[in-house]
Amino acid sequence: MALKAVEQHLYLVAGTFWFRRGVPKDARQAFGCTEIKRSLHTGDRREARIRLAQWQRWFDMKLSEARRGAEGTKPWSRPQNWGGPPRLVSDSETDSVIRAWVKDYLDRTTVETATGLRPDFAQDRSEGRITAQNLLADVARMRETDEPPLRVMWIAERLVEEANLDAPKGSPGFSRVCRKIIDGLTEIAAQQEAALKTGQFVAANQEMFGAQAYSNDAKIASGFTMREAAEGYLAEPAKQNPKTQGLYRARAEVVLEALGENTLVRDVTRQACRAFANETLLRYPARPSSSLKELPLEERIIEAQRLGLRPLSDSSRNLYIEIMAGMLSWAKNEGHRLDNPSEGLRLKKRSTRKRLPFSEAELQRIFTAPIYTGCQNDESGYAKPGSSIIRRHRFWAPLISLYSGLRINEICQLDVQDVLQKKGIWVIRLWADEDRGRTLKTPGSERLVPIHSKLLEVGLLDYRASLLSSGRLFPDLVGNPDGYGSGPLSKWFSHFLGKTGVKTEQNCFHSLRHTFRDALRNSETRIDVQRALGGWSDGSVSERYGAGHSVTVLRDGIERVAYESLDLSHLSK
Repeated sequence: MALKAVEQHLYLVAGTFWFRRGVPKDARQAFGCTEIKRSLHTGDRREARIRLAQWQRWFDMKLSEARRGAEGTKPWSRPQNWGGPPRLVSDSETDSVIRAWVKDYLDRTTVETATGLRPDFAQDRSEGRITAQNLLADVARMRETDEPPLRVMWIAERLVEEANLDAPKGSPGFSRVCRKIIDGLTEIAAQQEAALKTGQFVAANQEMFGAQAYSNDAKIASGFTMREAAEGYLAEPAKQNPKTQGLYRARAEVVLEALGENTLVRDVTRQACRAFANETLLRYPARPSSSLKELPLEERIIEAQRLGLRPLSDSSRNLYIEIMAGMLSWAKNEGHRLDNPSEGLRLKKRSTRKRLPFSEAELQRIFTAPIYTGCQNDESGYAKPGSSIIRRHRFWAPLISLYSGLRINEICQLDVQDVLQKKGIWVIRLWADEDRGRTLKTPGSERLVPIHSKLLEVGLLDYRASLLSSGRLFPDLVGNPDGYGSGPLSKWFSHFLGKTGVKTEQNCFHSLRHTFRDALRNSETRIDVQRALGGWSDGSVSERYGAGHSVTVLRDGIERVAYESLDLSHLSK
């Protein structure tokens, strides 16, 4: 039999790999031979290397025993079963161990729920579903890595010891056990999902990995605090817009007060997260004053209740919960804990009040109010009849939105130079510039909008000519401390609607954009032109091709927008 050397101690003969290793002279008497030569019973090189490693460990162990016996340090005798190393951990044996572990785990964490014994069962079912979903997501990440995570190795070490498997850590057998455990975790998650559908209670999966799994992970054991998690979360690029940063940071501070800024991330519990979401936020005031904010959290809430302040709306509560979940998700992704205990706590969205467009009768009342027919001034006297029609931001913003579909923030950010000509057609240019703090809702919001002839008739270009050649189109518009003028304008417009008698819970400044969209639909303008004018996107790949619509096509589309019973002749110049 001719053996062809492939690598050290590995030989190939007739398509089958063999182990061959010479026995040193000082151990030949104990071994009873000059070399060990055994078939590995495989023609697959990768599998042969796994089996070769097993034979190598066996050989080294026997050689060590033989030499210790020769030195008289340990009685040694040739074992009766001298045929080879301890058998390899087979797939079938590993499968058997993993199946037993999966069954035992499910038996301990999934129990029948007797009627009336668990009043909180609906909450438990919801959390159980999140638990199963989290486990599936974790398994997906595990399969993407070359090395099994520490928590899987912790389970493998325990199972190897309990089943007395010959699969020491670092061996091919141990790796095989780890792979099978990941398969077992998938099975556990699937079984938990099925159990929930049949009305069973599923306990949390965190105990699966045990405290030792946490202590073995250097990052989790490092003592990372909630304050550090908050700063990491707030430093993400998506939150660097000044308005977003201010909004999120203020609410993150409330989260830190509730959970404790020095609390270790690994110590935050599901119960603490739920208490914040379902108890603290339920009582927290919507608009605490500066003096209230100086009080400790619980005292602030008590004082707000004494003063009768309105608590947070559901959508506001969800924003706080989102920020808490974001901080813990960031910590999890960075390896500072194994799960996110706040997932699934967001309130279910109630049927929200849809913003409605204005009817033409309502538009007539809006644009015949004193600010458009003559008022005392456009500040506190805007609703009082007078002799002045003052064409500043309060005059122009509703008209621009009605005839161009611009969002309120898009209008507030306009510069004089954003009103310009393209191929002889006057347009409004909308663009973003982070350095100047100019933002748009979506990338598709960057666009050119031809100026409707009604705006030209009312005198928008004359207004533009009255300003300096550069600077803001509405210099009188004073913004919030964050620099945005949309907040004050939106608030004023809501009061204005109240003065005109058309205010409802379902209309606001954004209703002008809804009205514009309906006018576009009714004009039978092509849908792709509608989207281009309004900055709406259908998410299709085709939208990213080409240079877009010509300004002539866009002008023809916007000129189709008409409000037949709305008379603006009193505003024409």
